[in-house]
Amino acid sequence: MRLFQAPRAAVLVTSGFLFSTVLTPVHAAIVLGIITFDDHPPATELAPGPYEEGVAGVDVRVTSPAHIHIGDWSGDGSPDLYNHANITQTLTFSQPVDILGFDVVDETSGLGNNNVFISSAGGSFNISALGFFDVTTSGDGIWEGITSFSWTQPGDDLTIDNLRFSTVPVPAAFWFGLSGIGTLSRIARRRKITTDPTVST
Repeated sequence: MRLFQAPRAAVLVTSGFLFSTVLTPVHAAIVLGIITFDDHPPATELAPGPYEEGVAGVDVRVTSPAHIHIGDWSGDGSPDLYNHANITQTLTFSQPVDILGFDVVDETSGLGNNNVFISSAGGSFNISALGFFDVTTSGDGIWEGITSFSWTQPGDDLTIDNLRFSTVPVPAAFWFGLSGIGTLSRIARRRKITTDPTVST
């Protein structure tokens, strides 16, 4: 009897783990969001900041040791995020996100190697053209599941807008499954204690 119970408990625990981590996330919806930088009046300098915006359940916080510019450099009536010579800005997210891309809406000869974006996972890229910058195909390194990235502009100016991201929320069933695994483990241990005369209570 003792030889049967331990493997049975192991099978139960393993089955519960596989169900909670493999099957339930399939039903989790991917959340898509766009940071528009519209939650502040345009043509405003935030010294020293921060700028904060929340969308699709994710909060983003833009900070800089100097200052932050929010203004309508693209001329479309919607504020943009602007950076210029010798300034580093950091965008921090309240939960891990996948960066998909953003609009490059204005520059003054600041493209090419005259900018650098670095993710919290070590990915990096430079922007070399106006228009939509697709991080998923153009960015080197890791831009999935990151919690922040920094943007340094050594010289000239660069303005971005409409930062696209996605995130997969952890479903409640995952945490329920982990709780069930803990319960099964305790049951298996209790059975071993009550059936094994060599184990003292």
